[in-house]
Amino acid sequence: MLKIGMVGCGAIGSALAVILEKRFRKIAKLSFLCDENSKQIDRLRRRLKRYIPSLAIPQIVRRSDLIVECASQSAARRVASLGMKYGKTMMILSVGGIIGLKGLRKKGSSGSIFIPSGAVGGVDALLAASESGLDSVLLSTSKPLSALKDAPFWKQKKASVKSVSRPTVLFEGSVREAVRLFPQNVNVAATVSLACGGSRRVRIRVVADPKAKRNRHEILAKGRFGQLRFVASNLPSGENPRTSALAIQSAEACLRKIFSRCKVGT
Repeated sequence: MLKIGMVGCGAIGSALAVILEKRFRKIAKLSFLCDENSKQIDRLRRRLKRYIPSLAIPQIVRRSDLIVECASQSAARRVASLGMKYGKTMMILSVGGIIGLKGLRKKGSSGSIFIPSGAVGGVDALLAASESGLDSVLLSTSKPLSALKDAPFWKQKKASVKSVSRPTVLFEGSVREAVRLFPQNVNVAATVSLACGGSRRVRIRVVADPKAKRNRHEILAKGRFGQLRFVASNLPSGENPRTSALAIQSAEACLRKIFSRCKVGT
């Protein structure tokens, strides 16, 4: 029985905890929890109707067979760094936190990091296309204004949420800058960047749309392989409007892939 450590017990972590309990209980057990907010741990324990010990990140990494991170960029970076050190298997959702992490792409290094495709599609195609080289990749992400209102972007750029009354391009530039300004909104950008080998040719555009009901992601990639265009129009998660419902389903599919003998996809 695999011991699972959950880092982050908010909306997404709680949803994945329930999935683990219901669908993977024969092969894996949620054994440890970690969250800066103890109230979220208590709520999750009540929801699961059993006591699960809480540990700090270093302990949870050392004692778990698989660590699932869905807390924050800083937590993702700590989990990934320690996980590689101790040769652990990890699933990282706050992907922006591991962009540029030392040793991430070292061949033969200990530890495995699984990154779900999240709310965007076409990741397998990007992985394949990057083998022959990519000329350009543009990810356009459009979200309801309510999903973006708490982003650091507004304060750092001295901009006002109230000034946006129509679809507005808030940002266009590098992935690193995007994940800094929108840490809870554009993990898909980090995922796309990693799928493309961390290429600096990857650009991201963030659009706020006050009237939008869905999160929309469009990828346009060009290279020696030809051209790829993929559009996803996702409903926001009922538990966390800053992310798409598909992102949670993608994490569930990634767990199934980790536990399965037959692993479909590039």
